[in-house]
Amino acid sequence: MSTSKYQPREIILVDDAMDETSRHIASEFPVNVVKNPSTGVASARNHGANIAEGSVLLFIDTDVIITSDALKYVHEALKDKELGGIVGVQSVFIRYRNFFSVYKNHWMRYTYKRLKKNIHLFYTSFAAIRKEHFTVSGGFDENYRLPSVEDTAFGAVLGERNIRIDPLFMAEFEHAKAYSLKSILKTDFNRSIALVRYVLRTWRSHQTISKTSVPKRFMVSSALMGLIGLSLLAVPLFPVVSSAFIGINLLVILMVNGSWIHYLAKNESVCFSVKAAIFLPLDILFVVAGMFTGFLTYCSGKRY
Repeated sequence: MSTSKYQPREIILVDDAMDETSRHIASEFPVNVVKNPSTGVASARNHGANIAEGSVLLFIDTDVIITSDALKYVHEALKDKELGGIVGVQSVFIRYRNFFSVYKNHWMRYTYKRLKKNIHLFYTSFAAIRKEHFTVSGGFDENYRLPSVEDTAFGAVLGERNIRIDPLFMAEFEHAKAYSLKSILKTDFNRSIALVRYVLRTWRSHQTISKTSVPKRFMVSSALMGLIGLSLLAVPLFPVVSSAFIGINLLVILMVNGSWIHYLAKNESVCFSVKAAIFLPLDILFVVAGMFTGFLTYCSGKRY
């Protein structure tokens, strides 16, 4: 977990289908291990929050390592009574050094570092909130059993209730999660499905995502990739025009995301940024495919 200099009042570890090895490891530390009466990531977080005795809840995923001063920064930030909670930011460091793990880690850091105050997001890898706000907002939607957009949905509820959540850039953490080509594309595909279903499910009740960590230029890129997908259908009839249109749109996608590519060149290497430029259109393609799948499955009756 960490070598924190600031000791919390209590540490609750929710057992949500832990194996015997995990239970044995947990027993060697001063933590309160509680069995989740239900199953799923959302219900596990709600259960831990409900039995917590403190006035501030701090959510940390099991694959997250926080810095030694992170809790101190949270404590200092929440002295501001107008602040309802904070979210931490992923550090540059990640122990897994393959391309896809580093790419994803930078993406999460890059998208959150650009945010300002009152972000209406609750990134639960490392996020704190006053318990009173958590309770009045109803907690996480327990229809989400696997990690999905349950934190996005909860963040939107906080925004509707005017509960201010700020990014706390000093509170950095390492998300020790390894990605491969398959897993990163699968993650982005599934998240897009869930996000579209969420938007379609809530728009009538005006519970919309007022803010997001995803840059607008990435959204523009997704729209352009959708046009590329439609253009592929026209290639047999108009091969020259369609191919030229596809090539131009791919070039525009790279130009639109130029700041992201430049960020990677600066923080990793030019070689890394070139690989990213090649991978980016593929990733966007899977995002768009997920959005389309989310729409179709929602229409067929699947809401989550």
